[in-house]
Amino acid sequence: MFFAYDGAAVPALLLILVVLLLWECSTLLQINSVIWRVLYVGIGGAAFLLATNMSQETFSLVVGRVFSQILLNLLVMWFMGWVILSREMANFRASRINRGTKLDPQAISVKLATSSTTAKTLLRAGSLILLVVMCLALYGLFEYLGIGMLLYVLFGAWITDTGAYFVGRKFGRHPLAKSISPNKTVEGFVGGYLAGLAVLLLFGFLWLKPELGWSNVTVVLMALLIPLMAVFGDLFESIFKRVVDAKDSGSILPGHGGLLDRMDSLVFAAPVMLSLSVILNKL
Repeated sequence: MFFAYDGAAVPALLLILVVLLLWECSTLLQINSVIWRVLYVGIGGAAFLLATNMSQETFSLVVGRVFSQILLNLLVMWFMGWVILSREMANFRASRINRGTKLDPQAISVKLATSSTTAKTLLRAGSLILLVVMCLALYGLFEYLGIGMLLYVLFGAWITDTGAYFVGRKFGRHPLAKSISPNKTVEGFVGGYLAGLAVLLLFGFLWLKPELGWSNVTVVLMALLIPLMAVFGDLFESIFKRVVDAKDSGSILPGHGGLLDRMDSLVFAAPVMLSLSVILNKL
């Protein structure tokens, strides 16, 4: 076997990841009270621990087969919050500009803190569920399919992200989604997608097929989906940061922004791969 590691470090690291991501997210979402931030993080951490102590059958049902419905509901929840808050922020910016008032970060922060309770609640709940489900998906891939599958998804998403950055920086001319992220380009998307696809196909046929017994169609399907989901996750986080007027999700990684900036490509890639594994009866 290429990968035979089965220790307890990965679940522990994923729990730490859940805590750090939710703490960072609570800052972006203007949860200023330490007590409420600890509670927000604690709920996510407790949900993660509860799910990881389920039997494989229950985990597969709850996190895998039900995931499509969970994802749909939380995306609707997050989108509603985003629409409400975006409208409030747009009106706020317009009123400041019309009055000739400087649109400084402090004013934006104050506005975010006093915005619609409904919008903030939807965003906070949706973000919590999304990040916890992402980490649970990574846990499921590791626990039931092995460390190799976890590395397959991690490297596939990150190589797509890295390829898009370098190709876009060198050859980027046409904006991919200017209103969401002005720096992302069509050329970067194509370059990143092809880089991720090539690595995933190579790794898939060298490992997924012989070690897990997956068919050629499954290997190709996985390789096609992961880069696409990685791009969606990246764009999703860009929307999130625009709503809260943040350039980076945090500063935990000096020179590289926040932890969410590094994990955004996995927000959809990991859960979709877990769901696909369940549907194909591989989990």
